[in-house]
Amino acid sequence: MSFLALRALASGIREQGAVAHAYAPVYAADLDFADEHPEMMLYQGDGAVERFFDLIKIANPANKQWQDHFALPTVRRPTGSVSTASTSTLMGTPAHPSTRAGSPLTYAVPTKTS
Repeated sequence: MSFLALRALASGIREQGAVAHAYAPVYAADLDFADEHPEMMLYQGDGAVERFFDLIKIANPANKQWQDHFALPTVRRPTGSVSTASTSTLMGTPAHPSTRAGSPLTYAVPTKTS
């Protein structure tokens, strides 16, 4: 998308009384997972994995294996998860989430209420 198109979109949003916000998702993995799956990480030109301090390593969102790990076939949320999303769709939950100890997380499937 061009800068001019973005500027026109932001102007139209302002005309409707709303505020446009930029959104750039960062997909990351804890250090243990990243070390076990180096093929899924994003690399700098010098061959080093992109990092956020010493806390996490940045995943390559274009990597098919990462996409398969990351995406869920249906919209489900792990019990106890935290979401800052403002929509009802779930983005960002790994397909087979587990605790650091390796225990699988259970899912709470949303139910309709009247």
